[in-house]
Amino acid sequence: MAMYRPKYWGINNQAANDGKRYKVVRFYKNGWETKTIAANLSFSEAQSHCNHTETSSSTCTERAGRRHTKLHGEWFDGYDLDKRGGR
Repeated sequence: MAMYRPKYWGINNQAANDGKRYKVVRFYKNGWETKTIAANLSFSEAQSHCNHTETSSSTCTERAGRRHTKLHGEWFDGYDLDKRGGR
């Protein structure tokens, strides 16, 4: 079953140059607690990370990602504003 993946968290492309910082968060379907993967990223860096095939259980192919899926179930990385950084 495919997992819902938020579409850019309501952030538009103008956000790329707004000086705000973002964090990448790993979300789990089976109720595991979310985990911050990276912080203090630019919009482009956060978007680039989340668009990579190895940042979702439904698209990862490398051994580490498949093992993580086997241990924790379905997951994906998404991004949101990092309230600790930026303006």
